[in-house]
Amino acid sequence: MRTQRCSGCGASLSVPAHLLSTQCTYCESPVVEVENATLGVDSVVPFVISADAASAKINEWLRDHRWAPNEVRRLGHDARALRPIYVPHSVYAGEIRARYQARIGIVYTKTIRRGKKTTTVIKTDWHRLNGTYGRSFEGHLVSASQGLLEATSNQLEPFDLGMSQPFDPRLVAGIEAELPTHASDITDQVLIDELKQVTQGEILHDFLPGQQQELRDLTVSATIATRNITALPIWLATFHHDGVVQHCFVNGQTGAVVGKVPRSTAKIVGTILLAVAVLLGAWALWGGY
Repeated sequence: MRTQRCSGCGASLSVPAHLLSTQCTYCESPVVEVENATLGVDSVVPFVISADAASAKINEWLRDHRWAPNEVRRLGHDARALRPIYVPHSVYAGEIRARYQARIGIVYTKTIRRGKKTTTVIKTDWHRLNGTYGRSFEGHLVSASQGLLEATSNQLEPFDLGMSQPFDPRLVAGIEAELPTHASDITDQVLIDELKQVTQGEILHDFLPGQQQELRDLTVSATIATRNITALPIWLATFHHDGVVQHCFVNGQTGAVVGKVPRSTAKIVGTILLAVAVLLGAWALWGGY
């Protein structure tokens, strides 16, 4: 925690160290920790969709979740349940270098004659192939927040980084914004792991010749040219179910919704009991004849 004075009412506030922007508890004036923010965040991507639009996106997303509990469904009808947050992400650009060992399968047909009968069979000739692969990359995002899992961040993508603006306190004023809580060595390793997975698919499906491919060994390294911290816009909805706090995230640009929807036991049991009651009623009605 750090102590900061509100410029609006003069109150002395205890602000969590990971927050660069919040609101005053007393007068709701924006409170921005400019010095740390300037050191920790390079740019900000502004919100595009409103709270009402984000709430509508949640409502649309919930149409395929008939067993969702009521506390989740309320998120799609009450924009006040959503709050905007700026989540820090490391944005990378650089080059990938990979070495691989592979087997390439060349598929061909062969006709076999036995007397007057001919049979066509499909065969594969396998060949070893060692090589290198490389390309540049830019705009690769890795969550720099301990509060937003990388898997969730990946599901929320893409974000239009072309809309990013150099950090200015006015861009985040009045909105909860975080400073990075993951060190650069942690996000660097996540970058390498993700690039290895992407590169494996690129080599297998786009680069290697032949009709069949098997990748036996792959070593990937990355040269990082730039690593910037960008604050990305996300709408956050928090709800309680069975005593557990759960979250729903909405991309503040595209409206993409990510979250795990629990199933309401009460709704499931109620539906089963209703079905049993209908069946018993039908049996009683037709059984009397």
